[in-house]
Amino acid sequence: MTTKALDIYKPETYETMKLVAGAMAQSGYFDDAKELAQAIVKVQAGAELGFGPFTSMAGIHVIKSKPTLSANLIATLIKNDPRYDYRVRKMEDTEVSIEFFEEGESLGVSTFTAKDAQRANTQNMHKFPRNMLFARAMSNGAKWYTPGVFGGAPVYTPDELGADVDEDGNIIEGEVVQPPPAPLHGPDPVAQVNDLLFDDNGDEPEVAETKQAVAEALAEPKNGNGQKLMSAVDFRGYLAKELGFRNDHHVIGTLKLLGFWPTPMTSDERRRCFEVCQAYRDMRDNKGISQDDALAALADEAEQEAA
Repeated sequence: MTTKALDIYKPETYETMKLVAGAMAQSGYFDDAKELAQAIVKVQAGAELGFGPFTSMAGIHVIKSKPTLSANLIATLIKNDPRYDYRVRKMEDTEVSIEFFEEGESLGVSTFTAKDAQRANTQNMHKFPRNMLFARAMSNGAKWYTPGVFGGAPVYTPDELGADVDEDGNIIEGEVVQPPPAPLHGPDPVAQVNDLLFDDNGDEPEVAETKQAVAEALAEPKNGNGQKLMSAVDFRGYLAKELGFRNDHHVIGTLKLLGFWPTPMTSDERRRCFEVCQAYRDMRDNKGISQDDALAALADEAEQEAA
């Protein structure tokens, strides 16, 4: 551990970091760090790498217990280290090659091709192939040639660990460490729907009756006074609890990705939204299908249903 890293653990430094991390967690701007301890982990990880608190909160994500950095942050760390440097030798839609140097001497070349991307199920290749290839070539090169920059720990980009990312490399979904979702306002929508799906003995009613019950419940269930119980927020809360989304931000990102934004409000739209989200989550979580392939499969299914 470096002297700079050890400085973080001095009482006066830690207390300052704790105050800053707490303020950022309470701001609500960082969806994967709602709790103080989570924010401290991100700020501390960034501090050990030389980043300030805001950059750490925005650019470092913990996925499957491993910290991840964007390719841009990885490249910045290498450029800022006086020992190391890199040069992009090839930047094409089918191949990116980056040469790495230590004290001016070549260490080797990291190359990532479209074929490598296909084998690794790299996302967004059809939209931004050079960006995706650059990210993988950079993270591989950092692991192979410049591990000292990261204290010897392996370095990953979010998509390498299975997180869904947009065209800028920002996480849409992934196993980011999260606190338990906050309780929903009003009656639990999951309990409301389950009451309609099962009788007192736990048996399922007829399929047609089940679909109708779900449609009505997801649209606008009412209490005894005829008041609506499920708002758009509560519907997203229902999706989160039933389908394993981490939080509302995670649900919103997926709804946008699947074309269900703004949040559906009619019974038919909500039923279709639930079915598509359920199919997407199954492909991503249980079958290991990449984001692009899952979206393509859903599009094909939609075309077949429309034909």
